[in-house]
Amino acid sequence: MPSLFRFAKIVLLVSLMATSIAFADDDPLDGYWGGDDVSLFTANAGADGNFYCSSGRILQPIHLDDQDHFSVTGYIDFYEGGAHGATRVAAIFSGVVRKKQMQMRIELENGVVWVFNLLRGDLGKVKKCR
Repeated sequence: MPSLFRFAKIVLLVSLMATSIAFADDDPLDGYWGGDDVSLFTANAGADGNFYCSSGRILQPIHLDDQDHFSVTGYIDFYEGGAHGATRVAAIFSGVVRKKQMQMRIELENGVVWVFNLLRGDLGKVKKCR
């Protein structure tokens, strides 16, 4: 009988591992996303983005609705030269994900809207600020 219990433990362990792997793959946003003038890294806690002369942060998990759309809040830091530092502007990050493609819209509190097309696994092409 000890071998039967050992077998049952192994089966249970393998089942739990397979379940956790399946759940880890359910979140299509985790990882690097990039495109022209944008680089985005998403994880369970939110996302960090780089743009021309600015960076952004989302401080909450990004979840897709049943139509693969998302909408979360965050901010963009605009970098100014010299000792001036950065100017922080609140933003709404929204978009849609279709397989390995994301269209992301960033609406800044001042009304400016940016739209980016990103590919999963792409590191992006962000020009350096001069």
